[in-house]
Amino acid sequence: MNRKIGVILGGTFENLHAGHIKLISIAFKLGTHVVIGLTSDEMAFRMRKRSVKHYNNRKRQVIELIESLGDDVSFEIIRIDDSYGPSTIRDDVHILIVSTETFPVALNINRKRREDGLHPLGIYVINLLETETGLKISSSLIKSRDIDEWGRRKS
Repeated sequence: MNRKIGVILGGTFENLHAGHIKLISIAFKLGTHVVIGLTSDEMAFRMRKRSVKHYNNRKRQVIELIESLGDDVSFEIIRIDDSYGPSTIRDDVHILIVSTETFPVALNINRKRREDGLHPLGIYVINLLETETGLKISSSLIKSRDIDEWGRRKS
């Protein structure tokens, strides 16, 4: 019997970088179906207080990344408007992937799932990747042209 293993993760994925590649690659290694919550333009602005690439552009970039991985895992990308996304209502997901930075959100998601009678998700935590100078690789640093997508300082 082939058991379907659902994996869920979320993010803005504005300027794809090594951290995003790590996050998405792990999801495709752990599951047979991956659900990616992609922040809406409104949520991305609320979180960052600056403009971000349009949702459709970010979605296209994520799809291109997934296709480049060459995995044979099914996936779906869902627009999210809050930090929980569909993770608190779906009963077809089993693993939630988060970074050390978003681990507290994972604990809140499982609390809400228990309150609503759903099984808690297994939480897989990945470490943030750092730049050469020890800062976390982020879309903001890439956008400001301080680093490239691999965390290397631009000259």
